[in-house]
This record gives sequence, C-alpha cells and structure tokens, in this order.
Amino acid sequence: MKLSYKIKVFKHSFESFSDLLFKNLFFICGRTSRFKATFDYFKENRFVELRDFLGSHLKHELILIDQHPDFSESREGFQRIAQPLSFMAASVGLFDSALKGFEFAIKDTYSNAIMIEDSKSIVLANLGDLENPSDVSWKNLQMLREKRLEHDEYYKLIYVPFKSNHEVLGSSVIEIQKWSLFTYELQHAILLLEKKKIRSLRESEADFLKVFAESMNHETLSSLLAMKQPIHRMLAYYLVSVDSHPMAVELLERFISTKSDSLQVQAAISDLAEIKTGGK
Repeated sequence: MKLSYKIKVFKHSFESFSDLLFKNLFFICGRTSRFKATFDYFKENRFVELRDFLGSHLKHELILIDQHPDFSESREGFQRIAQPLSFMAASVGLFDSALKGFEFAIKDTYSNAIMIEDSKSIVLANLGDLENPSDVSWKNLQMLREKRLEHDEYYKLIYVPFKSNHEVLGSSVIEIQKWSLFTYELQHAILLLEKKKIRSLRESEADFLKVFAESMNHETLSSLLAMKQPIHRMLAYYLVSVDSHPMAVELLERFISTKSDSLQVQAAISDLAEIKTGGK
C-alpha cells in the first residue's frame, strides 16, 4: 500500500542571508580544521605562524561569542577547545585573548580547573598583575600537595621574566613528562620574588621563600642539573634573583651544551647573554 500526503503553504518569504552572517556561520563550521592547523603549528614549533594564525582567529571567536551570547551551539562548541587554543595563544604572547579564552574554558566541564587556573596566573603575571597570580599559584600548590594529577606528559606555561620569554616565541612553554610539585614550587617562588619588587610580601609568602631557599642546597642543585625536565631557565632566573649568578651561568651553559631542543636552547642562550650583561 502506498501512502501520500499534500502540504498547503499559506505564507512564505525568502530572505537572503547577509554576507556577514554567512561568513560567520562558515567560520564557526571551520573550527575543527582550524584547531588542527593551530595544533600542528604548536607541535612543530612553528610559533611565528601560530601567532599570525591565532592572532586573528581566536580574536574573531571571542568577538562572535560576545556578539551572540544566546547562540548556545557556538558557545558550547568554543568552550570545548577554549583551553588549548588559549594556552597556545599565551605561548606566543597573545595574552589578552588568551585570558579571555581561559574565562570561557573554566566554565567547561571538559577541562581541568587546576591547569586552567595555573595558565591564567602565568598570563596575568605577563600582563603585569602579580598579586592575583601569587594567590592562584599558592592555591594550586595546596591542591597539588593533597592530590597529584597523573598525566604521562603535558605542556605547561611558565613565567620567567627573562627577555627571551617575549623575544623567543614559544619559550614560555615547556613539556614535562609527569607532574612535578617542585616545578610549581619553583614557579611560585619566582612569582613571589617578582611581587616582592613592588610590594611587601605577606608573612606566609615570606616564610615560603625562606623554606624554599633553605631546600636549595648544593646537593639539591646538583640533582636538578641532571633532571630531564626543562626547568633550567626557571631555575636560572631564581638563582639570579637570589644573587647566585655563577651557579645560574653554570646551569645554563651545561644545558646549552647537552640538550637538543632547539627552541629551549635558543631561549637559554638569550638568558645566558642577559645574565652576563646584567640585563642590559
């Protein structure tokens, strides 16, 4: 048996899409391919291309989210990739866009709050805010002491106020084979030392720096020199900040002569030159 039916149309109208609306819909539909291209640049250390590519695309994403807050499909789709996009943007110095992207990412259940807050603190520090990053860093340290995060490998944004962090694109990112509490303690110490230059530290912050400094004996430093984790530039900056220039020079020279990571070696060479010239 064959069934059929008819539809009677009473009213209709055809309105053309505006060029802008069509372009925006086309842009949203291209998220997957754009994200793949962005991540390829990141993995291949093509940070100049990454900055140029993300400079316009991430900004456009954020503008569309602001302009169309009720377009849930667009917002939810962006939130799923907001963390990695913002992380990569921060790695090439696009701090304002990265910070805004992290704000969206923190609302997304697919992302890890500790990692986002940690990255936000580094972005804020690079934007000149040291009070909030210090507080966030301390909160994260307390959480990590209670519950370690088990990741086999991941990338971490770092805050090292050497000139190389801005001159060598991508040098604010290090790859760590597994979570290290010391990495976060060292980062927190650097944030506090920078904060100390502009305002007095709270008693708890001063106590942290004192305890941390006492732990940095010669035996500890020697073991850190042999670490595979690329924290040499962070450690060198800390040593310079506490007037241990010779040890900082030795550490960087050893790293430059033994490591093969061209990007981090390039940054370390810049760090070493800055130390030897007194930051001039």
